Amino acid sequence: MHSQQSSKEKTRTIIKEVLKPAALEDRLNPQPGCKLYLHLSDLRLALDHVATDKPLRMLDYGCGGSPYKPLFPNAEYRRADLPGNNGVDYLISPGAPLSAPDAEFDLILSTQVAEHVEEPTDYFADCWRLLRPGGSLVVATHGSFPDHGAPWDFQRWTPFGLKRAMTKAGFETTQMLQVTTGPRAVLQMWEICMERLPGRPPFGTLFRILTYWVRRQRRQFHEWADRAFPAHRVVVAEDLSEHRFYVELVAVATRCASGKP
Repeated sequence: MHSQQSSKEKTRTIIKEVLKPAALEDRLNPQPGCKLYLHLSDLRLALDHVATDKPLRMLDYGCGGSPYKPLFPNAEYRRADLPGNNGVDYLISPGAPLSAPDAEFDLILSTQVAEHVEEPTDYFADCWRLLRPGGSLVVATHGSFPDHGAPWDFQRWTPFGLKRAMTKAGFETTQMLQVTTGPRAVLQMWEICMERLPGRPPFGTLFRILTYWVRRQRRQFHEWADRAFPAHRVVVAEDLSEHRFYVELVAVATRCASGKP
C-alpha cells in the first residue's frame, strides 16, 4: 500500500513539473542556454518530419503537457495520460487497453513514453487497435539517457529493437531517425552529469574549470555545438557504424491493414 501511494505521489509531482509553462516551452521552442538544449532542439527538428496541418483525428498517448500539440494545428487532438494529469480525454491504466474505440485515430503520437511502459508489446498492440488501417504511429524514445522514473523507467531502445517491437504489433516501420548522436550526444551527457564529476586533482581541477565555464557560457557552448556538429543532430538510422551512440530514436510506422497481432 505504501509503495503504491509513493508511486502515485511521484507521478503527481512529475506531472506537475512537466506541465509548467517553462518546461513546455523548452520542448516546443528550445533555445540555447536551456540545460537540455542539445537534445531537445534536435528532437524538435526530428518531429518537424511528421508535423502537419492536415485535419487528422489524433491521440497523444502518454501526453504529459502535450508540448508538441502546436505542430498539428488542425488536428482533432485527444490526450491520454496517467491519473493526476487533469483535463485529459482518457486515463491510462497500466496493463489495460485505453478506453477508446477501435480504429478511432489517424495518427498516434508517443513521445518519451516507450521507455516507461512495463509491457511495450501490449502498448504497441493497443496503438495498433486504436489506429485506422493505414494510420501512423510516431514514437520518440530514448536510446541513451540517465534513469528517470515517471514513475517507472524500464528500458532503452535500439533501432533494431524498436522496429522489432512495432513489427510484432502489426506495424510497418517507414522511417527511423537517430537523434543527438556521436560527439553531440557525449556533450549532452557530460552537461547532464558534469556536476557529479570528482573534484580531486589533477583531472578534478580541469572538470571544475570546464563545469564553471559551461555554467557561465552555456548559451555560447550550445551555439558552438550547433556549428561544430550539425551532422549529428538528426540522422536516418542506416549506417550505424557512424552513429552508434545516440540519445533518442524517432520511429514512424504505419498500421498494416491486415495481420492483427
